[in-house]
Amino acid sequence: MGSNAVVAKGVEKKLAVPFHVEGHPALGQGHDHCCFFYVCKARDMTTFKPDKRMIEDHGWFAFPEIRTCPATDHVKNVTMNAFASYAMVPNK
Repeated sequence: MGSNAVVAKGVEKKLAVPFHVEGHPALGQGHDHCCFFYVCKARDMTTFKPDKRMIEDHGWFAFPEIRTCPATDHVKNVTMNAFASYAMVPNK
């Protein structure tokens, strides 16, 4: 899909469309956060190097590990939905 692909009649796609969006209070910071969740795939997993600053206190998990990883049920459910959404993407 090109950067100006039509998403709906009269609407052009300008940004990637998240599969999930949610808001929540930023603990102890006095404001709210809005989170956009995307499904992404590395072009080449042999050379993929995540920016460690962006994943501090986070983890990388394979699909079979999701249900037993140390995350909240909400995060596990969002992750399962991500895999389900990605499975429906043609030519991935």
